[in-house]
Amino acid sequence: MGLLTSKKGSRHVEIIISFILFIGFVAFLFYAFNPFQNTLNFDFSDSVFIKMEEKVLTNISSVSINLNKVDFSSLPPGTNCLSLLNANSLISGLKCSSERDILVKDKNGNIMGATVNYQLNDKINIQLSNLPDNKDKSFYTIYCSSELKTTAINNPSCQQFLDSDYRVGLINYQELWSNKSLYNFELEYGNNYDVLKETTVPEGNDFSFTIFEFGGKKLYESTKKPTTAIGVISKSYPINVLNENANIMKYSNIIIIW
Repeated sequence: MGLLTSKKGSRHVEIIISFILFIGFVAFLFYAFNPFQNTLNFDFSDSVFIKMEEKVLTNISSVSINLNKVDFSSLPPGTNCLSLLNANSLISGLKCSSERDILVKDKNGNIMGATVNYQLNDKINIQLSNLPDNKDKSFYTIYCSSELKTTAINNPSCQQFLDSDYRVGLINYQELWSNKSLYNFELEYGNNYDVLKETTVPEGNDFSFTIFEFGGKKLYESTKKPTTAIGVISKSYPINVLNENANIMKYSNIIIIW
């Protein structure tokens, strides 16, 4: 009888120990992974990223053109400009207007001076590339965006080309982060943070951001910092940023919420 009682008692102890170990294991999992808290915070950082993106996105359209077998050596002396006539469909396809500037690059990516004359049947003037090869000299890429900085043609002496004299490639449309708007966002953060955060971060929270080049150089950085390490979450987002020269740069945006 005593032996039976002893066995029953030992089973109770084993059950209690197993239960304690199970509870301890579950508690460890919640401590290590904290699914509720991390999910909430990461949702917050995603929300801030989206709100920030809405404020700095810009559009750019681009298209390549290729002149049809032009012998540039036969052009009149002093010619430094190409006039693409009847470019209505090209300009409308790029969704270009007086509110959006154009920028042109030659085959090697050199920026060429360019202008659009909306009054004269959408004529586009493009500075003639000085690349030595005749085929290279015939190829240009036209970009259109409010982000871009135009470059004028000095003393243009233009050779005219009808729309039948050049081939137009497929038009490409992109939405990218604007380098110009990021600069303004950083200024607004520093000068008017309380108003900015009302439309950017969930109520009761604060945020900061730092934008790096891949390699470590800081490009934009907010001034406000968390006062404690408790309840702070950070997340990094890759972003593609457009600058005034139609270059697309790959950066990293680290958003901190607390």
